[in-house]
Amino acid sequence: MDNFVRRVKRRSLQAFPGKELRYNIVDEGGAEEGEGRFHHHVTISGGIDRTELEELWGHGYANCRQLQFTE
Repeated sequence: MDNFVRRVKRRSLQAFPGKELRYNIVDEGGAEEGEGRFHHHVTISGGIDRTELEELWGHGYANCRQLQFTE
């Protein structure tokens, strides 16, 4: 995740100089918890396109969806 965040920060600064990249990461799963394979949930605010984020991940499956708010 550290490498991914560095790649995203670098790309964000190139595309949007001066715009702050904000993110939140939650790790989930793993054999210990019996929930299947280990994965990450990431919320990013920085102006980078979702397709570009998927390409920056580089470790297999990535699915980016826009955050949906409900009451």
